[in-house]
Amino acid sequence: MMSDRKQYTAEFKRDAVRLMTDCKQSLSEVSRTLGVNVSLLGKWRRQLALAEEVQATGRSGYEAFPGQGRAHGIGFNRVDDLD
Repeated sequence: MMSDRKQYTAEFKRDAVRLMTDCKQSLSEVSRTLGVNVSLLGKWRRQLALAEEVQATGRSGYEAFPGQGRAHGIGFNRVDDLD
């Protein structure tokens, strides 16, 4: 039996990264709070940084989270719901 992979929306990923940057929470704190693997959060942070860098240089064609993620069922759909 295969387990279903969690899929996260682009908004959720951006909000998770903002917890690390704007709210000064560590990667491990955000990981524990959201129940998301540390390496996955690090990947999201790198993807968002690259997208912001590309946008700042005026180039286009790179989107940080292009997938069609869906909200997962752990009781909240947005990081804001944790407050």
